[in-house]
Amino acid sequence: MAKNELRVGIQLLIICAGILPAQDVTALVEAGKAKAQAREFDAALEPLDRAVAQDPRNFEARRWRGHCLSALGSHARALIDLDVAIQVNDQDAGVWYARGMAKHHLDRHQDAIADYTAALVRDPSNHKAIEWRGFNRDRLGDHLGAYLDFTGALKLDPKNPWVFRARARAASSLGALDRARDDLESAVRLDPKDAESYAQLGFLHVATGNNKAALASLDSAHAVDPKRLDHARLWRYWLQVRHGKLGIDARDELPTKKWTGDLAQVLLGEITRARLLLRLSAYNVTIKELSARRCEAAFYLGLRALIVGRPYRAREFFRDALVVGDSTMPEWRAARRLVKR
Repeated sequence: MAKNELRVGIQLLIICAGILPAQDVTALVEAGKAKAQAREFDAALEPLDRAVAQDPRNFEARRWRGHCLSALGSHARALIDLDVAIQVNDQDAGVWYARGMAKHHLDRHQDAIADYTAALVRDPSNHKAIEWRGFNRDRLGDHLGAYLDFTGALKLDPKNPWVFRARARAASSLGALDRARDDLESAVRLDPKDAESYAQLGFLHVATGNNKAALASLDSAHAVDPKRLDHARLWRYWLQVRHGKLGIDARDELPTKKWTGDLAQVLLGEITRARLLLRLSAYNVTIKELSARRCEAAFYLGLRALIVGRPYRAREFFRDALVVGDSTMPEWRAARRLVKR
């Protein structure tokens, strides 16, 4: 039995036995709510557990305990509370949104979309519900629906760099690269410390043939976060070599661990295609992830071929990347551009 469930059971037995007088449920809920709002989620569970034990259908107790459990990563347990809360009061937009978030974290994306939609029926101004509905639609391949949701969210929250970046991703998947570029430029203006947006902008510039702008964007990403964005470091190395800023054997803090470390060895000429694919087979990836990794493998092999002056061989690799990847991947979009050179 889980620790929290055991605690609730003991408290309920104590209350029923009359050893501990039943506290006012409202006071318990308010105490739990205050701690939850202060992000003290573990501490909030104790009064909320007691409130639920005394009044199992208390809407506020269930919604706040569900919120705390979800924040602590117990999304399946959070759903139990949020289901009860909705049974008690199905007109509260916030609890529908909270249940959508729990389902999102459980990879139940279609169900999450339905809950975000229910939240918006009750409160059309809930921009977070629109944002996350768009995010889940994008995950399911509905890039147009995602783009429209992100556009709606930006009307309500026009200075949110995360939403601009998310809409750029959807636009890129739809082939609207100019719109994606504009959104990423908006994202970095709003948040100059957003390394991910700089990186995505760099990838996009490569896909549209503007290598000089790509290098500037990736330099900015590197300046903000020199260690974390492994793929940005790989692309930056390639562009630096191509523009004569680095020698062919320079490492420039390339990643060294796991798959991106293997790709770095490809760019440095330290690993063959056969060896790379053998290493790939050792990674525990899903079928969908395998396609993406194979696309990356072909793409970086193509970049290496360009570095050593073998453009015809590079095109063969880029064609392979186009076969196994898809348009949602920056490597696929860049390969599409480079294969025509």
